[in-house]
Amino acid sequence: MSTPALDAIMVFIRSFLPQATIKQVSAEELSVSNGGKTIRLPFNRGSLEDFSEVLRGSQPGPYSRGLKVDLHVSIYAVLGLAGMIPDVRISEVLLNEEDRDWLRGNVRMGVQFDGSEGKEFYESLRELQSSLRETLKVGIEMPAVEKELAIVESLISACQTSGHLNEQDASLESLACIKCAALCWILRLESAKAKQASSRARQALDQKIYWIVQRYFVAQPYNGIRLLAAVRDMVAQRGQSSPRTQPPYGPRIDVSGSLKKFDTRLEERREGAWQALNSDNSDRVSQAANSMVEVLDKVIDRVRGGKQFKEFLADRFPKQAEVVMATRTWISTIKDGLHGVKHNTSKQSEQDAQDLMHQAEWIVSLLLRP
Repeated sequence: MSTPALDAIMVFIRSFLPQATIKQVSAEELSVSNGGKTIRLPFNRGSLEDFSEVLRGSQPGPYSRGLKVDLHVSIYAVLGLAGMIPDVRISEVLLNEEDRDWLRGNVRMGVQFDGSEGKEFYESLRELQSSLRETLKVGIEMPAVEKELAIVESLISACQTSGHLNEQDASLESLACIKCAALCWILRLESAKAKQASSRARQALDQKIYWIVQRYFVAQPYNGIRLLAAVRDMVAQRGQSSPRTQPPYGPRIDVSGSLKKFDTRLEERREGAWQALNSDNSDRVSQAANSMVEVLDKVIDRVRGGKQFKEFLADRFPKQAEVVMATRTWISTIKDGLHGVKHNTSKQSEQDAQDLMHQAEWIVSLLLRP
């Protein structure tokens, strides 16, 4: 039996794997097939129950966002290790982490690196050091930057003295530096991957990338440690992909051709939905969601003929019927939630609207398939 938590997880996976086949195989497990590969995704019952509470909106915002992010990053890690998301640039996901309940106070733990890993982290710390020094060249006092530089340089100095970065009682500040260093390592690996012609080399690099993600972004306590602002400054200085305060939202599936053949006015309506979401209109979220759902509803009404939608799906797309119905229900729920607050244009609501629009386009793409 489908659950709201698993339905939401399926919607999330399809947001970056739009052509994947996703099936529920038990109350706590999904099967994901994409690109000739199939894996099982098991979930902890307690985690699913907690996520269901988050979906009901009964938990505080920062707690809810933390639980959601932790779940999503863990899914990326599992799929990444399985080689199923070679086109996802995971550094962008990690750099754009949402505000949440962050660890504070006297958090301490031991850290230990093997030889090759230690060298990578040392190189990352030197990169952060160079970036922080570049930031301070502006000639204006910046206490926060100076504090980050002092922490980074203390780790570098300790490594130069002892020959390693191992520490029996690392502070929260040191752990934050280590997490930033892990992200720097991921950025280097992604850069190397982009230059590789060999698919096996790219797969090997992905394995290392998602190993780092599991260890320093999924595992506790690193998942709850906020990245230093230094790593974002470094990315911006290099002109690499950086977190966007107002990201340009857009489709993941190209349905323009098939929808234009089906009904030119609906294609114009779909394009208008994306334009609305990227506008400065105070009602952009509501307008965008409304327009896209209208497109979806009109396509459904016309393709199903006189049949009930569920009956039509069972005949035309028997393997996709259940997930389409679950996704359609999810879309309605999200749309209603976005309309619940006037001028609901927070970053989170915009992302929810984009997810809704991606899923609506996925259903449209399926329904208009030759």
